[in-house]
Amino acid sequence: MEQDASAPPLHPPPYGAAVSTISPYVPMSPQASSTGGRWIAPPGETDTPSFVWPDAPDTDVADNDKAREPTYKPTQAFKAIVGYEKTTIKESEPVQRPQPPQPSSSQQQFKGEAAGLAEEDAHKVLKAFVGKKLCYGKRPVEEMEIKDVAHSSAVHYSLETFIECRTTKRVHRPMRGETYPLHRKDLTPSGVWQVENPPDQIWAVDEKSIPVPNTSTIETCHACGGKGFNKCFRCKGRGKTTCKHCKASGKKGSNPCPYCHGNGRQRCFRCNGWACISCSVCEGYRKLEFYIQITSNFKVKQGDYLHNPGKKFPAKLLKDVDGEMLFEEENQMVSPLTTFPTQDVNTQSQQLLQKQLSVKTERVLLQRHRVKGIPIAEVSYTWQTKDGRYWVYSMDKRVYAPDYPHSCCCCRCVIL
Repeated sequence: MEQDASAPPLHPPPYGAAVSTISPYVPMSPQASSTGGRWIAPPGETDTPSFVWPDAPDTDVADNDKAREPTYKPTQAFKAIVGYEKTTIKESEPVQRPQPPQPSSSQQQFKGEAAGLAEEDAHKVLKAFVGKKLCYGKRPVEEMEIKDVAHSSAVHYSLETFIECRTTKRVHRPMRGETYPLHRKDLTPSGVWQVENPPDQIWAVDEKSIPVPNTSTIETCHACGGKGFNKCFRCKGRGKTTCKHCKASGKKGSNPCPYCHGNGRQRCFRCNGWACISCSVCEGYRKLEFYIQITSNFKVKQGDYLHNPGKKFPAKLLKDVDGEMLFEEENQMVSPLTTFPTQDVNTQSQQLLQKQLSVKTERVLLQRHRVKGIPIAEVSYTWQTKDGRYWVYSMDKRVYAPDYPHSCCCCRCVIL
């Protein structure tokens, strides 16, 4: 198959060609003209490297299967893009968000709390609790007299804010023959926060990247200089390495080394002896499309406040328990509570909102807050002329009885 003179060559010049005249390249396989200008590695193995690298070592290097390709960083100067003049190949700091919208104005109405626990029910709950504890005596619960049930409620306020942070970066991808809308100076790209990049799912932590339209430029690949191939990093451009099995001696004991057939050297296992490998940056296509990329990081910020009216009841027991939903609101921006009967809850609502809106690089996408009432019943009783008490709390009627008589001192199972 005859090579088109106008098409870019696909393989390095033959071994021994002058380094200063590496173009035009000489195709080395009949498939060359059908690849559209992409350099592809020659098939099979060879004992003659396809290119002389001026910085290759004078002698073969030891084979190292852990050798890794070097990192190629862009060194060219890029065209300035309006609005993204400071964007580089490094991830930027989070970009300052636009002015947040005003909170929605809504009438805050709170539901009434659930009915209190009757004495009979309080006694039944304790009986069920004691029945599941092998170390608790059943006589006290059968004989005790309920004197009083005092009702109160803990209040759990929670606030969640679904936010987005945006960063910019100049990235690249190989020019694989696609048609790209290149940057036009007469058109100004959209600003960082004007580019549409909605989350795939609300209230979910995620990361999503998108190119900015009208920021693409075409550059010669910085890794290979437009050749489409690079020096093999395993043999360092020699095409061969010393045999690690015989340590380049050519012998294993008194016999020729079976791995290198007594030569003390082998074809490089990475490049098969050609001394060249396809450029990992441009994938052999020689050209790169550089463009501005916006990355959105979606997060959920959480805050809560627990108002516990009972000083003798441990607040830690109220964490993550069921309660009666007294108020719930979701909107792009919510207003702090102002009319809840417990003023501490109103104050904490305002402080939590201010805290979650204080970071100027976080755009608020959605907010929601809830008020949950957790019923607590303090039950006083008498048994054998002695007074005692226990608590029934949460919607699923959990029991806290730290001073229950006839309980094993070595077992602290006081919570159902």
